[in-house]
Order: sequence, then C-alpha cells, then structure tokens
Amino acid sequence: MTIKKIYTLWAVAALALGSCVSDHGQTIPLEPDSTPGGDIAPIDGIPSDALAGFTNPPSVSKPTVPMPDVAWRVVDGPMGVKIAEFVMPGLRYPSSEEWMNYLTGTGGEAAVKQGVWVSVDGDAKGCKVVNNYNGEVTKPIDVDMVLLVNNSNNMGEAGDKFYFGLEDFATKIAGNNIAARYGCVGYGGGESVKGVDGACSLTDVASLKAYLGREGTSGVTRTKGFADVDELEHLAQARFQNCVGECGVESLKDADEAFTFRTNAYRMYLNVTDEPNQPGGDAQWSVEAVKSQEKWPAGSGTIHTLYSGYKMTENETNSFEFPWLLSDYTGGFTTYTDSKLTDVTLQTLPVVESMRRFVVIRIAKVEKYMDGKAHDVKITVQSLDEKIKTEKTYKVVFGSL
Repeated sequence: MTIKKIYTLWAVAALALGSCVSDHGQTIPLEPDSTPGGDIAPIDGIPSDALAGFTNPPSVSKPTVPMPDVAWRVVDGPMGVKIAEFVMPGLRYPSSEEWMNYLTGTGGEAAVKQGVWVSVDGDAKGCKVVNNYNGEVTKPIDVDMVLLVNNSNNMGEAGDKFYFGLEDFATKIAGNNIAARYGCVGYGGGESVKGVDGACSLTDVASLKAYLGREGTSGVTRTKGFADVDELEHLAQARFQNCVGECGVESLKDADEAFTFRTNAYRMYLNVTDEPNQPGGDAQWSVEAVKSQEKWPAGSGTIHTLYSGYKMTENETNSFEFPWLLSDYTGGFTTYTDSKLTDVTLQTLPVVESMRRFVVIRIAKVEKYMDGKAHDVKITVQSLDEKIKTEKTYKVVFGSL
C-alpha cells in the first residue's frame, strides 16, 4: 500500500469519527484545510508537509555517489505563499555511463516510488520534483559556466579544441533547455608566470569565441591575456599571482571573485589540466578549499574536470594534489584522456549530460525561514533500484521577507 493511500485512509477514518479529537487536553481539528496555506492541501502541486511527515527518507550511511551543489531561489506561490526552488544537476550511476533520468517527490507518482526527500532544520517538507530531461521544466535554466584552462606549453590542444568546438558545445547545451553564459580563466602559463594570466568575463558564446580567436593567438595563447585590462588583469595581478606552476584552485577563486554571476543562476566550472593542482604549500589554494561549505558555501557551484596528464598515484596535500578532487568534493564529473585529447569532444563531456538532467525540487511555505539566517536543508535522493543513494545538508539563506 502506498504512503498516499495510507495517509488518505487515515484521514478518512479520522473524519468518520468526528470533526476533532482530543490529545491530552488539546483539541486537534481533523477536517482538511483546502486553502493554499492549509496543512493538508497541496500548494501549487507541491504535496503538504503533513504528508511528508509520513514519508521517512532512506538511511544513507555511506553515499554511493556524491551529491552536487545546488542553486536556489524563492518565488511567490498562490495567495502569496513562498515557494523555494532548488536546482540540482543530474546524477550518474557509480562506475557506469548510465544516468538517472527521472525523480519524484513526496509520495511518488503513479507506479514510480518517491525518490527525493527534503527537510529544513529537521522538519520534513513536502516536495515536488520537476525533471528537465523529459520536458517538465518549461522555462530555460540559467547556467553561468566558467572554463578554467591550464596554459602550460603542452596544453595547446585544449585551447584549440575549445576555440573550434565552442559553438557546437554551446548549441548542444542550449538544446537541453539551458540559458548559458560562458567565461574563462587561464592559469599556470610557464615557470616565469605565477597564477592567473588570462581571463574573459561571463558573456555570450560569440564574444567568448572572439576572445579565444584574437589575432595572433593559437593553442595555449588563446587563454592568455585579458579581455578587460582595467578590471580582470588588475585583479589577477593584485590577488592571484601566488602559485608557481599549475593551480586550478587559484583560477577558480579568481573567477569566483572577478565575475558577476547572475542571481540564482547555477554555477558550473570545467577545469582542463594535465597537471596536479600545485598550491605551493599554501592551504588556501588547495583542493581542500572546496571540501566544506565553510570554505565553499552552498550555491558556489559544481566543478568538473578534464584531465589529460599522467596517471597520478599519490596525492600530496598542499603540494601535488589530485585535481579531480575538486569534482569529487562538489559533485562534478571527471573525464580522463590522453595528452592530445584525441577521444574527447566537448559535446559528449559529462557536464553536458548533467545539465540535461537538471531537476527542480520545490517546497512550499518557507516564510518562517526567510529571516536572513542560514538554515539546514537536507536533500536525500534514492534511485528506484537503490543503486544511487545519497544525501547532503546545505546551509541555505532563503533571504528576508
């Protein structure tokens, strides 16, 4: 028997006994409140929190896959009820190329079992899941995507591949109901160059391609030099010239500070490198800097990796680090290839498929959390076959009323 049926039978039986019951001196009304702000009625298709109280999430002692970062916004629902929408990219089965294509919220739908559970500060919240993969998301999802490109001498293939493949890459993304902007940061351009040595702010695909195709550039020089000398170059020279060698985290932090991201847009990074992350002994440029929400807050973005270097077997923290840990820590995906990137096309990178399978998780009645303070939003996900089982608690500031 489904949770919905159990809950319905409970409610019907209770109503048959009368309009209220007594619980240790407190009168509890039993009639369903059908108004948009009521306790039992759905709000804008979102199941009630009361129903969510009957749907306990599965136990996740050890996640089978990492949970990605989320973006969120608060919108007005019926009669002014506040609705929070969490945008989350798709999940892929462990050790597989197969993706999870469909998720349902509280109570499930038809024969499909519930796959997402949400709580805020420990209180169960009814949730509805809208899936991008099957066309349920009608309005394009905003994504701000930043390419972090290692500019060392043997990375020329990457620079040219992005230049010649960028338009097809962007067309594939736009075809997946994504409204994207693109920017890039170049780093690690030689022994005499420290830190960030090139950048183009978030813009449309034509403008980024024009930057990558500047006269006299090819290979690694495509991502050297700054599209905006007054702002981008001055900031890079002042704050991001710290690491000798290749340090993707320094370029990541440059983008995080220098670029103007759209409010509520999902932030996506793709780090392209053939070297370990080299923070030079300084922990602030280590991959560990994105491991916790204290240093990389919820909403900061998911990092994907395209690695074309030698097979690393040892991770030396703060020195020579696995660059793909940036993806492991933020829920991104890593693609391994050879130095020529011969088996890679931009359109088939997992980052594209993860966007294609965006889900929007909606919860209602969040007014009491809109106090400008951080609240614990726990999201649990389980696939129908239970091979994907994961969860994460995000520190979320819903804003203020």
